[in-house]
Amino acid sequence: VTDTNLLGTYDLQTRETKILRREKNSQWQPGSGLFFVHSTKGSKLLISQGGQRRGSFELGVKYVLLDFKQGNATDLDLKSDLARFGRDSGQIYLVDGGGTLLFVTLSLEESKDSSAHRNSGLVPEIWVRTPSGDYVKAAVSAHYQCTRNGEVIYWESSTRDFMAFSIAGRTTRKAPEFKVAGS
Repeated sequence: VTDTNLLGTYDLQTRETKILRREKNSQWQPGSGLFFVHSTKGSKLLISQGGQRRGSFELGVKYVLLDFKQGNATDLDLKSDLARFGRDSGQIYLVDGGGTLLFVTLSLEESKDSSAHRNSGLVPEIWVRTPSGDYVKAAVSAHYQCTRNGEVIYWESSTRDFMAFSIAGRTTRKAPEFKVAGS
């Protein structure tokens, strides 16, 4: 028995399999470290790889951003990247075909204790990872709605106003074209 993890594509028309990554399983317990499709947009896929680690038996997760048309895969260390900003990755969304990622994050302290954010009064933050690898704080809000035309749409619970954060321009505006939240 060979403990090898494979990441590849299968073309339904040509019936051809293309292996994009083949790795001997040295980081994960046997049977762990499998690849799973997290989300897709266009030719981009966000792939998660996780399970129980060898040695420590801790649970772990890694991410790969795959462009299946071009056949290239980029390893992402999202948890470490966001930890540099004091954030835990939380909910992750692939929001466009360019590979932009969005996170509804908690602080590192809050992520260790699931009840901490309810008792602390702290509000999650919305962060964006651009295709070039830059991380940008988009908003202090837990109420992400969608990403449309390069803008992160969310609402503020105190005013119930929808807001739009431009990823390229790094500016925020009121977005009255969206309905009032909760109505």
